[in-house]
Amino acid sequence: MGYFILDLFLFAGAVLSIFSGINKIWRPVEMAKRKFQKKKHVNFTEPSRKRVILTRIRGVADLLLAVFIIASLRFSIGWQEKPPVVMLTGDDTRHLPYEQIIASFAEDKNIPGMVVGIIDHNNTLPL
Repeated sequence: MGYFILDLFLFAGAVLSIFSGINKIWRPVEMAKRKFQKKKHVNFTEPSRKRVILTRIRGVADLLLAVFIIASLRFSIGWQEKPPVVMLTGDDTRHLPYEQIIASFAEDKNIPGMVVGIIDHNNTLPL
C-alpha cells in the first residue's frame, strides 16, 4: 500500500507512452512535422526518410518501455515487502526483536556469538 501512488503514476506514464508509441509508428510523418513546428523551423517541408524511420524506431521503443512498466507493475517486480521472521524449529519468537531471536537461537544451538554476528550500537556483543 505504501507504493500505491507511485504505482499509479507509473501506470499513467505507461499508458501515455503506449499512445505516444502508437502515434509514432502509425503516423511518423505527422509526428515529425509537429516536432519541427514546435522547434520553430520555418522552412520545413517534408521529413526525410531517415527521420521517418527514426520516429518509428522511437515509437517501438516507447511501446517496449510501456510493456515493461506494465509487466513490472502487474507481477510486482519491485517494492517487495520485508518477510516476517519465522523460526523453523523451536518456540514461536516472531514478536521478539531480531537481537533476541538470534541470541536465543545461538543459545539453543550452542553457537558462539561471534559466529552469529550480532553487534549493537556500542559495537559490543549483547550475548
